Amino acid sequence: MNSIALTQNGIDEAKFQHSTLMSSREIADLTGKQHSNVCRDIRHMLQQIGEAELKFEFSYCGEGGRKYVEFRLPQDLTLTLISGYHAKVRVAIIKRWLQLEQEEHERVLQSLAPKALLGSLVAETGHLLGDFVRCLPGVNTQQVRRTLQELGYLFQKGTYKWRVRAKYRDLFEEKFGPNGLGWGQITVTQKGALKLAELYSDGQLPMRKNYAPEAFEGASF
Repeated sequence: MNSIALTQNGIDEAKFQHSTLMSSREIADLTGKQHSNVCRDIRHMLQQIGEAELKFEFSYCGEGGRKYVEFRLPQDLTLTLISGYHAKVRVAIIKRWLQLEQEEHERVLQSLAPKALLGSLVAETGHLLGDFVRCLPGVNTQQVRRTLQELGYLFQKGTYKWRVRAKYRDLFEEKFGPNGLGWGQITVTQKGALKLAELYSDGQLPMRKNYAPEAFEGASF
């Protein structure tokens, strides 16, 4: 939480990889105590409850690349630690934990909601290409047709008219006005929706600058 930390023993790295933890440095910041004193309190607590220090001991890089030791505690041990602290300190720690839980909740929702949305889109048919890709978080919708052209699915006829290559007309369909007039529209079939979902998950669709597509990491369709 304060900075990227490395486990010192590696034994419990997998155990805590996806857990919300509070570092001894953050506890020190919230309580106004010296970090060394917080570490002392943590060691004393762990000794009393029979837990090994190495399970919660991490290292972090300070100024100049020098490594220092900190502890990272789950919620129950954090609250156990502060049970003897001043009431104002306990309130500050509890408020911070509520904030961390809310952030974790929002992170989980952010990772799940787009997948559910895309799944519902894939289950439907007849979406206009532009409408479909606008539902994909972070996609640069202005560049999608150009990217699909580079990937060989579309080609451009004239300045504005986009056409689907014959071998991919099971993925995309063309709709034009009477006698083939007008700019035309490209719709996405169910198979095409699956293909776009695959391209999106593989990072082949153009993304807006400064967008990190974490929400769809590991998605499969």
